[in-house]
Amino acid sequence: MATCPHCGAYLETNHRCRGLWRLRARVWGIVALGGLIGAGAVAAASLVLYDAVSTLALGIGAVLGSLVTRTYLRGEP
Repeated sequence: MATCPHCGAYLETNHRCRGLWRLRARVWGIVALGGLIGAGAVAAASLVLYDAVSTLALGIGAVLGSLVTRTYLRGEP
């Protein structure tokens, strides 16, 4: 089944486009969640290994989590 290029919903007879901004907000919300998960994973690993958490490590974990999530959503290898 085809999808709408503006909102990403399935095109059916009763389709009403909700707009591109909702699709973008959903994607960036998922990317932000991936960043939080990445930062949480780095924080947990840092606490186990070193008993301290660096803000630089949290930032790097958040960026890596966001990049992995964004790449996964785009379907790139």
